[in-house]
Amino acid sequence: MRTGAVLVAVALVAGCATGHRPQFPTESSDIKAWRTGYPEQALGAWIGATAALPSNAPDLAGMQAGVAALARQCGLGAISLAARHEAVKMDLPNRWHPQRAARLLLERGDATGALAELGEPADAWGWLTRGQCERRLGRPEEALASFARARAADSNLSLAEQERAETLASASRYAESASAYQAALALDASAVHLKARTARLEERTGQAAAAYERWRQLGLVDPSSTIIKEAKIRLARADPRLARAEVAREADRARDFTETPAPTVDPLPPVPLSPLAVGIVTEI
Repeated sequence: MRTGAVLVAVALVAGCATGHRPQFPTESSDIKAWRTGYPEQALGAWIGATAALPSNAPDLAGMQAGVAALARQCGLGAISLAARHEAVKMDLPNRWHPQRAARLLLERGDATGALAELGEPADAWGWLTRGQCERRLGRPEEALASFARARAADSNLSLAEQERAETLASASRYAESASAYQAALALDASAVHLKARTARLEERTGQAAAAYERWRQLGLVDPSSTIIKEAKIRLARADPRLARAEVAREADRARDFTETPAPTVDPLPPVPLSPLAVGIVTEI
């Protein structure tokens, strides 16, 4: 029995259970609307449209990829993986399909299967996926090499540096891990959670002043965080000079704010107004 037919049956059952009858997409705008707004209904439509295409249709692999993406969005991992495998068979030269299948297997906890599915990585995300699999299989040195290859393939891939940092930390290589986190932050300054991890590593490696300053900056973003407050208290107990320095900086900032004179602005010269004539038109 064809996978497409199985998917159609599943979609039809799901549609009957929810009271919706799957509709088949006929235009790209319809597909986009279904895909973005109603993934459950869209899944039935895509499955039906895919099953209706002939086996030699030029975009059949792309349609299977659409089914896989929608099924994943609906939490149907098995259906998503089956559709990805269909796409792989239909478009062997395209390395994107096995890469996405590998990601699905990795999400399901099957790192060994993901590595087999991935094969030889073709781009930065492929190397990143390989490194994540190797890390989960307890092969940290191989994972570090793969993350380095990912970064070499895409110098802006901050996730590769983050994964490298976490692999180094798990191997108790804390100083190298902190440097990798800082490299990830240089690529993506919005990743606040990396700042907290870097602060913990700095504290662990004896860089109390750097750790305290990083926690202080995080406190400006989230003043109510008990984790940040506790970290600052812990560091200040070990070295009271850190807290005193912060108090002194706050006092300097307050003094600068209160003692800075208000700017003086020369008023603009008066501009004479032109007379305004108002009339009522009675005839045209």
